[in-house]
Amino acid sequence: MKSWLIWAICFCLFNLSSKAQDLIPPLKIPLRLSGNFGELRSNHFHSGVDFKTEQVINKPVYAINEGFISRIVIGPFGYGKALYVDHPDGLTSVYAHLNQFSPAIESYIYKCQMEQQSFKIDTIVPPDKLPVQKGEEIARSGNTGSSGGPHLHFELRNTQNEHVIDPLPFYRDLLTDTRAPIVQALSLSPVSQQGVIEGSTASKIYNVTAPSPGNYRLKTPISAWGKLGFALKCYDVMDGTSNIYGVKNIRLFLDSALIFNSSLTEFSFDETRYINSLIDYPKWKRGGGFYQKCYIEPGNKLSFLNSSGNGIVDIKEERDYQLIFELEDDFGNYSQLLVTIRGKQTGLPQDSTDCENTFMWYSSNRFREKGVDLELPKGAIYDSFCFEYYVNEDENPLAGIHFLHNDKTPLHSYSRLAIHLNKDSLQDKSKYGIVQYSSKGNSWIGGSYKKGWIEGKIREFGTYTVSIDTVRPKIIPIGGPLQWKKKGIVELRLSDNISGIESFKTYIDNEFVLFEPDKKSVIRKNLSNLPHKENPYELTIEVTDKCGNISYYKESFNW
Repeated sequence: MKSWLIWAICFCLFNLSSKAQDLIPPLKIPLRLSGNFGELRSNHFHSGVDFKTEQVINKPVYAINEGFISRIVIGPFGYGKALYVDHPDGLTSVYAHLNQFSPAIESYIYKCQMEQQSFKIDTIVPPDKLPVQKGEEIARSGNTGSSGGPHLHFELRNTQNEHVIDPLPFYRDLLTDTRAPIVQALSLSPVSQQGVIEGSTASKIYNVTAPSPGNYRLKTPISAWGKLGFALKCYDVMDGTSNIYGVKNIRLFLDSALIFNSSLTEFSFDETRYINSLIDYPKWKRGGGFYQKCYIEPGNKLSFLNSSGNGIVDIKEERDYQLIFELEDDFGNYSQLLVTIRGKQTGLPQDSTDCENTFMWYSSNRFREKGVDLELPKGAIYDSFCFEYYVNEDENPLAGIHFLHNDKTPLHSYSRLAIHLNKDSLQDKSKYGIVQYSSKGNSWIGGSYKKGWIEGKIREFGTYTVSIDTVRPKIIPIGGPLQWKKKGIVELRLSDNISGIESFKTYIDNEFVLFEPDKKSVIRKNLSNLPHKENPYELTIEVTDKCGNISYYKESFNW
């Protein structure tokens, strides 16, 4: 029985290895990366790799294996124009930020858009509709959606559970990397009320030195006592490029014993927001960059982390503790940082905090005060803390301005927030909505009216109140009919004062036509497929914002 099991395991490993060798690259130009798998991003891990396209769009994109188009997503943000291909080996490949598609796929997309009367679509494709062959050109690369420059975002997913998988092992032989990861700094934080660093309970940042490539040190030992958590500011590099990347493997050894291991080879989209627990979130929010923790908060459920004692270092003897941080990339390039912590017995601070509202990480939490009701589901926070609150009743006559803790503490799950109206005068209650105040401007949260309260969902602590939106969206032509005819493109800009654009419909001579929006709220229509005629065309546009305010625009133009 054991021999049969061993044979089966070997067969599966061989089969997987063979499949890896069978996948062709999605581009036929030399492969170069602008982003790697698992890079630390705002509120998420990078779920694929970004292949450079020589700073231009319209490079041919090929199916890496036989299969069929299983999903098509088109929109002005996110992945922009994206294709999903299911393969018989149990993998799904994803190609994003595309500029255009092969004729058969383009025709299918256009049909879906016209049926839904929307440029933006997210449609599941039946297996028999769009089969593809290995090496078949399925699209051209682009810069659509939330893209910062021309490139191909490429993913591999487990078709069954949709976990994303690091694609680099499949294409390692086509890339060159002899450079080891870089360590910039070390952050050291005492566990609340349980640790002291050089006589202080504050976090400290230490610069590192490199006597030789890949070997990092601190200049002197660190004096400390009690329970400590460590975090690294680090990144990876590759040959022939100035780009920086995420570090795939980070390990922490305490006196030669492995106490923390992060190996980012696969994750699910359900867990990607746990990045806010893996990083030092306050430092990131203050603009200090990403410090990756080498310990695990109690509410952090990331599947690729392993630890002993959650990675917390307990300094409880007056001796030297030796720490080794190991960093390794996809190609086996390796760096290490050596740190000495000198145990020096120091009295730990007494907990003198008189907390009225302690939020516990292992349970749901609720805060109710005059004019506000906040309810966090279980799993919404990563560690327990003392919730802070105050309110300004003077600046907004509509409702109080409620300061809910601070935006330096991450909130994992959507949480219910209700704010009471001090002045409820609108007949149409749909025009009310919760707004968030921040240094970057106000963000519309929206919500629903319930007996004098506005109730919505938030995913950040911060400052909230209620506002109204009774103003119709603006539709502003760019250039006008004469320029449209000259350029062969109709362009207009859509904007809204508070709540934002919800949808738009565009018609020419009373027939629906597709206008393509971009991430700058400009919509455009290429006139090349529109027949020339002597009489003017009549353009009609209807735009609706998130509060149901509607604007109309009509214009005649010649073509």
